[in-house]
Amino acid sequence: MGTCDSSPENRMSVNRLLTAIFLYSSVFFAAGLIYDIVLYLLAGTWYLCIANAVSLLLMGGVLALYLSKRMNPDISLFTDMLVITLNISFSIIYESIASGPDASFRVLLGMCICTLPIIMASLTGIRSGPLIITLLIICSYSVAAIFIGDAKLFLCMPILMLIYIGAPIALKGIIILSRRLERERIAIAEEKSEFLRIMNIEAERFDLLGAKDTKEAARLLDELDVKIRETLVAQVKHVITSEECIRRAIREHHPGLTDAEMEICVLIVSGKTVSEICEIRHVSPSTVTSIRSRLRKKIGLAPGDSLKSYLKSIANLQAANPE
Repeated sequence: MGTCDSSPENRMSVNRLLTAIFLYSSVFFAAGLIYDIVLYLLAGTWYLCIANAVSLLLMGGVLALYLSKRMNPDISLFTDMLVITLNISFSIIYESIASGPDASFRVLLGMCICTLPIIMASLTGIRSGPLIITLLIICSYSVAAIFIGDAKLFLCMPILMLIYIGAPIALKGIIILSRRLERERIAIAEEKSEFLRIMNIEAERFDLLGAKDTKEAARLLDELDVKIRETLVAQVKHVITSEECIRRAIREHHPGLTDAEMEICVLIVSGKTVSEICEIRHVSPSTVTSIRSRLRKKIGLAPGDSLKSYLKSIANLQAANPE
């Protein structure tokens, strides 16, 4: 599933949309199945009647699982579309075996109806969903064309394959792109909001930056310049002060550490990973691992003790007792 890496608000809106599509499509296809069951009962077509009844029961089971919160909207919608696709595939093959006077027309009609499940499956976060449904339909159509032996069905096959394979891929690509753009839009809005909060500037005043040749925009730019410099200086001072406190705390407990070992300790307490430490110190992972091993021996840690937790405890102790 694609599901993403989006904000909770964005994900909730997507879930609400999928839920609405799932519920409405369930009602729509269930009504169609009931209508077909009645027609098949009157015509005495028992195989198709049983197939539709089974499909209706399966859709009811999916709805029950969704209402009991055991299935999310993505899986529920895809499962429903898979059930409908299997039902239509069975009907297409049955019509080809029965070989009635209008068998070719019924097969092509079933292929047209199958565009709905493909489109619905493309809306879900299951990336392979449209492809699975498309393959099922193409396989059933191929079997039907062989049984009926109608040359027109074979001539239509390349066009149908192009539509059923190309359309879902294009639609899925558009949906993925729209979701990515929505995530980027939300990320930009959040970054702007955080920037305005840090700079303590109202959004209405910030929008004045888009105006040209206005004194208010010029004043705002000067104000931002001052605040940005003050914020950067404060952040740098905080980082330097924090690192000095960590160094002093570790040095008091373990005065025998080298400068390189002390730098690694500071980076470990700051939450840096081995790869990040390698980039900062311009050393290889084996060098960092070797220094960490020496640190554990010098500090006297047991094999099961965490070096990071130990160093953090020293830094926290220093922060709690700065004098």
